[in-house]
Amino acid sequence: MPEDKAVNLDEIEFKEYEPTLLPFIKESNFDCGNADLNEFLKEDVDMHYQESLTQTMLVIYRGKLIGFFSLLTDAINLGDDEVECFKKRGIRYKSFPAVKIGRLGVDVHYKRHGIGTLALKVIKGLAYKAQKYVGCRFLTVDAKQFKESIDFWEGHGFRKNLKENLRNRETISYRSDLLVPKQSPP
Repeated sequence: MPEDKAVNLDEIEFKEYEPTLLPFIKESNFDCGNADLNEFLKEDVDMHYQESLTQTMLVIYRGKLIGFFSLLTDAINLGDDEVECFKKRGIRYKSFPAVKIGRLGVDVHYKRHGIGTLALKVIKGLAYKAQKYVGCRFLTVDAKQFKESIDFWEGHGFRKNLKENLRNRETISYRSDLLVPKQSPP
């Protein structure tokens, strides 16, 4: 259906996960094309909620679950050059507080319709609101090493965390500075 028709983004709803939504999730035929993300949503989301490990937001379009994202707290270590830049401004920290995008998935039938971009705008809005109550300088994400994922994050101005990516990992660590409107690639 959405492959042929445009999705009316004004009809998208974002609902905070809470346990009464679990049957809705389990009964949905949500599939983002990634088994790990699908399993998290159907099998682990409630435990993560109950244990305050992540908070998940469901993306709903015309009563159908078409996406989700999960957020948690994080901190990132900056590279030596970056630490020096901050020192020049009187900020003497090697690590900075962040909100981590733990998971972001869009149903395969709704990809390339602006759903991920809209979700990212909502995530940024939530992070800006959080800044009223807790320190939060960056958004971070550990992206799967797939071209589609890399293109999405880099296309939205996320930069590689050089220090975090020095060790051998299955993902690429990215970040976006919430105080810098649009970042250029490294």
